[in-house]
Amino acid sequence: MVKEDSSSENHSLIASSGQALTRRSEALVLRGIRDLIAQQPEAQLIFELSQGLGASLNLDEALSMFSAKIKRLVPYDAVAIYLRLRNELLPEFITGDNIRLLAPYLRIPVGEGVSGWVAQNRKPIINGDPLAEPGHFTVGEKQDTMRSALAVPLEGRDGIVGVLTLYGLKKDAFTADHLRVLLAVNSEMALFIENALEQLRSGIRARSDSRE
Repeated sequence: MVKEDSSSENHSLIASSGQALTRRSEALVLRGIRDLIAQQPEAQLIFELSQGLGASLNLDEALSMFSAKIKRLVPYDAVAIYLRLRNELLPEFITGDNIRLLAPYLRIPVGEGVSGWVAQNRKPIINGDPLAEPGHFTVGEKQDTMRSALAVPLEGRDGIVGVLTLYGLKKDAFTADHLRVLLAVNSEMALFIENALEQLRSGIRARSDSRE
């Protein structure tokens, strides 16, 4: 009788363990599905960017398309894509809703302000202070100022080619999820910019050689 009770108890333990493993497996599967769903918008965005960048005729069109698609997942009030020229960042593309002025003449020394720090340290900044940028940011008739900035480095094969900076009118407008989206696509954008600049330089050299 004791053996039967022991055997019965073992079967119960095995059955309970099996149920626990099943529940754990189901939980892991559900977690994997949730993660996949959470990542899907980013994967879709990367695919659209690769398709769009491949079809773009010039740098301006590519940057305009890029900023429009990014806004679907990372809302912003203004965006600036800076290109690095020696020890300065120059705004190659600036846009935003109700923007009156976002310093289109701005020249940011590498190491200064939010964007300059990102270029120098090759690290992103989330909810940095736009007022730290060398220049003046005004929006709309009330001359409101930008209150938050999300900036990521654009790093190509040969180093930093520029910085992508999003600006928000609200304080702490950006989240860790917004940063993750930008980090998922910044290398794609950096390589395109690097290739576009190289093609531009090659064209200039070719025209110069033809004149000699």
